[in-house]
Amino acid sequence: MLDGRGNVLITDFGLAVLSGQVAEHEIRHGTPAYMAPEQLAGKAVTARSDIYALGLVLYEIFSGKRAFEASTLAALMKQQEESSPASLTTLVKDIDPAVERVIVRCLAPDPRNRPPSALAVAAALPGGDPVAAALAAGETPSPDMVAASGETEGMRPRTAIALLAGVVAGLVAMAALASQTSLLQRIPFENSPDALAAKAREIVQRLGYAQPAMGTAGGFDFAGDYSDWTAKHDPSKKRWAHLSDGQPALVYYWYRQSPRFFHPGYELAVSESYPAMRFSGEARVAIDPRGRLLGFLAVPPQLDKSSGPAAAADWTVLFAAAGLDPAQFQPADPQWVPPVGFDARAAWTGVYPAAPKIPLRLEAASWRGKPVSFEMVSPWTRPNRMVEAERSTGSRAGEILTITVLCVVVAGAALLARRNTRLKRSDSRGAMRLAGFVFSIYMLQYVFAMYHIPNSDELDLLADAMSEALFKAGLVWILYLAIEPFVRRRWPRTIVSWSRVLGGKLRDPLVGGDILIGVAFGLLWLLLFQVMFLIRQNLGGLPQAGGLDVLSASRYIVSGFFSQLANGIMDALGSFFLMFLLRLALRKDWLAAMVFVAIFVAGKALGGGELSFVPILVVVYTVFALLLLRYGIVPLIVSMLTANCLLNAPLTLNSSSWYIGISLFCLAVILAIAGYGFRCAVAGKALFDVEST
Repeated sequence: MLDGRGNVLITDFGLAVLSGQVAEHEIRHGTPAYMAPEQLAGKAVTARSDIYALGLVLYEIFSGKRAFEASTLAALMKQQEESSPASLTTLVKDIDPAVERVIVRCLAPDPRNRPPSALAVAAALPGGDPVAAALAAGETPSPDMVAASGETEGMRPRTAIALLAGVVAGLVAMAALASQTSLLQRIPFENSPDALAAKAREIVQRLGYAQPAMGTAGGFDFAGDYSDWTAKHDPSKKRWAHLSDGQPALVYYWYRQSPRFFHPGYELAVSESYPAMRFSGEARVAIDPRGRLLGFLAVPPQLDKSSGPAAAADWTVLFAAAGLDPAQFQPADPQWVPPVGFDARAAWTGVYPAAPKIPLRLEAASWRGKPVSFEMVSPWTRPNRMVEAERSTGSRAGEILTITVLCVVVAGAALLARRNTRLKRSDSRGAMRLAGFVFSIYMLQYVFAMYHIPNSDELDLLADAMSEALFKAGLVWILYLAIEPFVRRRWPRTIVSWSRVLGGKLRDPLVGGDILIGVAFGLLWLLLFQVMFLIRQNLGGLPQAGGLDVLSASRYIVSGFFSQLANGIMDALGSFFLMFLLRLALRKDWLAAMVFVAIFVAGKALGGGELSFVPILVVVYTVFALLLLRYGIVPLIVSMLTANCLLNAPLTLNSSSWYIGISLFCLAVILAIAGYGFRCAVAGKALFDVEST
């Protein structure tokens, strides 16, 4: 053919059709000698059928011979099914082994074992790195080009086995160390939430509130005021030696019931204090892990037509529920006013039976003889309706630093996202996929965690959940539009596996290897934190309480996993963007990494009062920075997911503990993630090479 300038062009009118739109009678159209086995058999053809044809052409180009020689179609099909082409090294002695490996993969009988695209074939051939070529030419490689670059065969089996073995050992070590640092192992914690909820309902009925409840909720919580007061007033290393006595209680169970369904509003879930108690007959109980009453509040009738003097309240019922002896307490003038209506008050003073050095004041109120309020007032009890909780200067500084960094990241991301979109540099398709995934994950989290109402108010809660999920997904969308084009241009190697994930290649060997690496790094962080917890505990620090939500119900385990996954994506993108800004401003990777580590260490040390553990925090966040710079987004997300899930899980190896099932389940989930990564990383390779002699 002749082009517009009169140049002669040699062309081949090949047959082409859109993938997935091949009619059954058109499957065998073409040249049989260059067809894949599934096409010759009349089965469905895909883009990987073309990869097989490409392999045949490459084989012929490098060897000068066809891979299969046959005089009939039946003979050709038989050769493809029963034999393999002659090794190229026997035909061309000086051929690069990498070329033969690529061609052999293209000619795999199973389409799933072939390279996913022609770009992947080009990237695997010697000198065929399209990303390097694009960067050398000063161009920005496309997302598909980045996804096709890098390793395609996964990590070596020995390396994968070593990492998986390290993960297993790390999980065992993590569970063993957690048993030493966990607060739950140091306090009486024999009763499950179901048993404590039953005990709380029994107390409510005993106090005169026996009407059926439509709305109920409950969960564990941590007595932060008590721990802060003890740390401030007792500097000794043995200040927590009395934890096994169970008094005062550091962990308690709260229970609420109402004659109407709760409506938590934007909070989505019912907590101890939200929504506020306002309906007559509502009751709230706080008990310690042994089922002893710590506090009680009930709303009296809004309309009471009773006449005559009110009956005297029987305060001994409250003492009995709290496990206290009235003879050990002296009457006193009431001082604390409850937030509900009352017509009588009483107060007593004494000490904790298990901690006689700590004074205890009991305050109670009643309405027409029925208790409506009971509170155990200790030296650390704060009138929270009058006095705000104290916060240290370091805590405030940490919050200011965190908010400042977040504002800078979000504002900068919005400006860059707008610029990239206007210049048509953004991966809009990948951004929408990621935002949709994050939205779905957050919605799953809310569906499992939120309080559900069996009436039309449920639609209001779902709308609130959707608005919050859309907001967070929008932030992820902006971050991705802002950072991805720059990373693709300057550091594309760090998002190769990420680009493959967005392309739906979840079983890709490189993705699997990064998942396995992420789990290993997450466990490394956890072990470093456990060492820090042990040191702090030996210096008189409080054992780790961990996440108490997952103990309340199994659905919180699922919602917690989805929450950590979505938050991990947001945190990883935010960290990546912060590192990008630092690298852009400071021009040197090592200097950017140092400032990056300093920001995170300062925020953690100031916010959590961990100034004495700065060296360990430096190691932790140095590993964080190296992981981000060396391996990229996928391992970082997986490592955050691993660390946060296990850090909030009630880990134990005590088979007699009622939450051993939760502990084993959380460990099994992380092991399953590592196992999935291992399986994809080895990609069907033989795990052990056995050499015959």
